[in-house]
Amino acid sequence: MKPSEFKAWRKDCKLTQEQAAKKLGLKKRTIQYYEKGKRDGKEFKIPKTTELACYAVSVRFNTAALKLWRQLIGHDRCQSW
Repeated sequence: MKPSEFKAWRKDCKLTQEQAAKKLGLKKRTIQYYEKGKRDGKEFKIPKTTELACYAVSVRFNTAALKLWRQLIGHDRCQSW
């Protein structure tokens, strides 16, 4: 995951840096390093485990949104989704 992709993920999830840090179990400063791609002038790579955690957070957001949408339209018991 590239720094720009990480930042786009965070913004797509409508998370602040602090919120993203909390959801991923990281410090806010680490989120800032991920978004810059550097720490103290040196390349700072985003670990695969963090990329997978981002995916897990995204799936949870999408599932919650889908559940709410289904409730709003009266299809909360739809099994085909």
